[in-house]
Amino acid sequence: MSHDTAEQPEGDLRSTGMSLRHDREWDYELDRIVEAVDERDATSVGLQLPEGLKRRGPGVADDLRQRLDDVSILLSGQPCYGACDLDTYLMRRTDVFVHFGHSPMKESEKIIYVPLFSNVDVKPIVDRAVEEQLAPATEEEPLGLVTTAQHMNKSHPAGRRAAHPRGTGAGL
Repeated sequence: MSHDTAEQPEGDLRSTGMSLRHDREWDYELDRIVEAVDERDATSVGLQLPEGLKRRGPGVADDLRQRLDDVSILLSGQPCYGACDLDTYLMRRTDVFVHFGHSPMKESEKIIYVPLFSNVDVKPIVDRAVEEQLAPATEEEPLGLVTTAQHMNKSHPAGRRAAHPRGTGAGL
């Protein structure tokens, strides 16, 4: 895909300056994290990413280190499969704990949830499902749509497309 903004899907962060320079598919909300660290006079920050994004953690940590002077950035290596799977060991040892990729589950002044949303274009797979597998939704037999947290930003357009496969309603 070219970097021409006319060809980028809605929600694509590559040309907005809102995502990291080394990874243009996710918005890590670094400004919000830096602001929270400053407000709390934190000297240590713990970062936790889910398994599918864990390899991006060192880059996120490096970017935060460039923005935060005299703040230790610690990266969790513990497995993480959801918002209920917080690294409590690291959380107890840091002033601010940032959990990436999942919706908030536990309320705490210490925890910052960054619900990473993907900008993957779901239209091709929804179109294929509609053409090959789905019967049109009816009042008697509604259509259900299931997704993971990182694709929730695409669930409404995908659901409209699947519910109205012949262009009779709003679509992607």
